[in-house]
Amino acid sequence: MLARGGGAARALPDNRPYGAGRRGGEPAAAAALALVAEGSTDAFADVAGDRHRIFDLAPAMILVPAAGGAVIDALGRPIEIDKDLTRRWSGVVAASPALAEELAAVIRGS
Repeated sequence: MLARGGGAARALPDNRPYGAGRRGGEPAAAAALALVAEGSTDAFADVAGDRHRIFDLAPAMILVPAAGGAVIDALGRPIEIDKDLTRRWSGVVAASPALAEELAAVIRGS
């Protein structure tokens, strides 16, 4: 995740998304994603394997686009609500549409 500092985005020291830990230290993705919608951070990007559930992402899927941003996966596809509550996502990016695409491209290695 990128955090604002000195007018420019910077990576947090441990390269983990910002947020309170839960379930053994896993970051609170919903809180970190809400910071993007609020404008407190420029972007959220988490490439950790299959750890985000719909209840982590659903608030961001409403708040971030309402604020003019995008929530996509690492392939540039919008995250869509799935009724399967056991499904997990990885490669989640939230930011302005242009920055989200740029970060997804970096994650893909293109």
